[in-house]
Amino acid sequence: MTEPATIRHPVWHGVQPIAALWFAHDTLGADARIARLFAEWMPGAQALRFPEGDVLLFAEPRLRRCDDCPGLPLCRVGGVLASGPLASDERRALAGADLGIVTGARLVALRRADGVAIDLDRHLDLDDYALHDTYDLAESLPPPATGRLAGKHAREALGGAVPPSSAERDAVLDALARRDAGKGRRWRGAIDGAAGGGSLVIGALRRLFAKRPVPNTGGVAPRAPTPAHASWRDAAARLAMLTRASWLIGRRQAQHLARLLRQFEDGNLDEALRNALPLAGDDGANPQSPAFGWLSRRADLRLSARASGGGSSIAIGDALMEHLRKLYRRAFEKLDRAGRVDEAAFVLAELLDAKAEALDYLVKHDRAMQAAELALGWDMPAAMIVRLLLAAGDAPRAVQVARRDNAFAAAVAQLEPQHAEHARLLRREWGRALVAQGDWLGAVDAIWPLTDLRELAAAWLLAAETAGVELSARALVRRAILLPETLDDHAERIEALAEPGNAAARTAVAQAILDHRQRGDGVRRLAAWLLPAVAGDRAAGANALNRDALDRLASLAGSATLSADLPRWQLPPISGGGRLIDRATPLALPLPAAGLHAVYDAARLRDDRWLVALGEAGVAVVDASGRLLQRFAAPAMRLVIATSRNVALALAPRGNATALAPHSELMQISRLDLVRHTIVDLGVMRVSAYSGTFDGIAWNLVSGVFILVIDTTTPAREVLWQVPDQPRTWMTSAYSATSEAHLLRTTTFGEQPEHWECWRYQLPGRRLAQRADVSVRGQAVLHPQGVLLERRYERAVDGHLELIFHWQGAHRVALGVVPEVGYGVQYVCLDDALVITLKLEDSCRHFFVRLSNGACIARIDWPGATSSVREHDGHLLIVDEQGRLLDIDLANSLCRAISVI
Repeated sequence: MTEPATIRHPVWHGVQPIAALWFAHDTLGADARIARLFAEWMPGAQALRFPEGDVLLFAEPRLRRCDDCPGLPLCRVGGVLASGPLASDERRALAGADLGIVTGARLVALRRADGVAIDLDRHLDLDDYALHDTYDLAESLPPPATGRLAGKHAREALGGAVPPSSAERDAVLDALARRDAGKGRRWRGAIDGAAGGGSLVIGALRRLFAKRPVPNTGGVAPRAPTPAHASWRDAAARLAMLTRASWLIGRRQAQHLARLLRQFEDGNLDEALRNALPLAGDDGANPQSPAFGWLSRRADLRLSARASGGGSSIAIGDALMEHLRKLYRRAFEKLDRAGRVDEAAFVLAELLDAKAEALDYLVKHDRAMQAAELALGWDMPAAMIVRLLLAAGDAPRAVQVARRDNAFAAAVAQLEPQHAEHARLLRREWGRALVAQGDWLGAVDAIWPLTDLRELAAAWLLAAETAGVELSARALVRRAILLPETLDDHAERIEALAEPGNAAARTAVAQAILDHRQRGDGVRRLAAWLLPAVAGDRAAGANALNRDALDRLASLAGSATLSADLPRWQLPPISGGGRLIDRATPLALPLPAAGLHAVYDAARLRDDRWLVALGEAGVAVVDASGRLLQRFAAPAMRLVIATSRNVALALAPRGNATALAPHSELMQISRLDLVRHTIVDLGVMRVSAYSGTFDGIAWNLVSGVFILVIDTTTPAREVLWQVPDQPRTWMTSAYSATSEAHLLRTTTFGEQPEHWECWRYQLPGRRLAQRADVSVRGQAVLHPQGVLLERRYERAVDGHLELIFHWQGAHRVALGVVPEVGYGVQYVCLDDALVITLKLEDSCRHFFVRLSNGACIARIDWPGATSSVREHDGHLLIVDEQGRLLDIDLANSLCRAISVI
């Protein structure tokens, strides 16, 4: 122990890497010390007791504010844990000691070997904890409920008036489907393979059609031939058409077509409708596949003049195609005249593939509900479905469709001219949906035309003004546009925007003014007040506004005096190294220091803030210095962030699912509202794959064998869209902001070998953009654009591993590790790049690789093996369980290194 009053700096101040906490005996009782040891305990920590006090030694130093510590913080100085920044002469008094504690202006030297380990387990009171039997959570989970938006097929929607399909017709479709086997190839002629098959068909067709002329179908009639001549020519034409069909689709199928023609020509419509085969669109091409559900055989297999390269239409020749179309059209006209609305609509919808005409026809005959069900089943434009459902009196489903597809704007525009009451209802629900998505200002705009809802709009505007800097700034501009008379009540806030420390806020206001381009007294006042400060910020490089933006801001200010006083714009270059993908040399990246909290995932918010998943400790909002600004008591290992960045989903694994879905995890899901600071528990469900972003309501995921979109606004998690269970095995999925791809393994009809299919949906409309057979050889990575990146590993000349992947050619990436070392590899696909994470025993290596040529643009050697990577909003985010967060802007190569404290 030193003499009194010789220690110049007895304690630490500010944020320090704290390695231990000291709890003195003379200031804390035994129970208080034990309670604080429990509160500060971390995995790997050790508690020791000395005569002078208790010490809690952490496994690793953690950055922390000294003033917030419940005990005396100790930091490592040389080889000693000291309670203050000791000078060199003071440290000499601690020779041979492990701890140096300043107490009463004296320095007390302690050795760890003299301390007695404290067994904290003995202080745990378990008497009041009840023991319960465990249960299998997986068995209690019901399968996803089918949503109310599935729609119906034509026969189902049109009721019993349409006769059921015949067994022969179904057999023909089955035979044709077996030939194509779902492979998306062109239908081939002469599939029966019999050399004499054509002659057999010709004989059959002669017997069937020799005495049956085809009636004239309109137009300018040619000179009338003699009856015998006409009969012979018509029979010959039919014979030629059907002979070609026999070679294209097979003998038995051509015979079915021949009987079908006879039934239509004889006027036997009931039997003809049972046997009729659907045509493709008027252009003869395969119609675009519907986005809702897997393509069914009945609705998807259509006749066409010639087969499309990748579709499933049946090529039967131009002449026969046109003849069938005319027969179907005449059948529709006859049924319409007879008042048989259901059958007439069926002919339009299913046989002629005139879907829009069929819907209009049903609405004309007061069959709006039938039209709506068909529109849902066909996945027609969402605004059309909403309009039909409202006309049918089904407002809840109309709102659900509008929420699913963000179709409020288009539907309101269609309804307002003639259906004002429906448009009014939809506007109100539009506002509520936008609030649920976190788009508060969009919600204000949606309901503002409804004067009786102005008070609600003002409340939403006020909520936005109390949120983050950027949202609050944009709300101020919206107030200037909608409620300019209230700006005087916010004069103090407006004046504060011009202060030197508020550059980010005034830049956000200026950008919001430019985005709206609306003139008015309120906007003019804001622009005039902010312009000098915004121009000064640009001259100092504090914002990125260009010359045109500053000129427009000056024009909106509308002050000749101000314009005359303004100097020439100073536009220094904006810092940044260009797009990361375009770099010619690898980027040197800073590595964050370890923080205090384990971080498992992160997403970017606005205003230089990030949302971080802290595992069972919950979710937090942190700023650029790593400080926790806001916390949510919802467990989270993964985050799903809304487009507005004001809503998020927190996902916490709760074990593996059953053997029926071996690739699934049970996920506890919580919905976080970052503006209202609320949490909604959405329960537990099976999750096999999911999109890392959503619109704030609809979330795309795979649950077991179901490809789903669910509503996240209520615990019911209602299914908004789904691909139902089919005899295919889901393997993997990939998601991006514009598309999602699913790789499935399926076995074709009969004894055909299994094959792989890739389905790609275009977002946000969820249109099926690709359904293709793919070849899966060895290991592959699925890209969201529906491309498989084949990959393999080889030993290079120097003995190290190389990753070889194929993307428009073979590319090599040197991993710098020998095969004998245990390793794992993970991949994150970007639009034009691939992030490869090599996980070793005690470290990770991240490679940012250009897809086009395999060039390594950036490499990061990361301490510890717990880091993970995700892409969000044009940024690459890397986090780990040591509290590190690295944010790389892909647009300008700028990096932010953050320690979460």
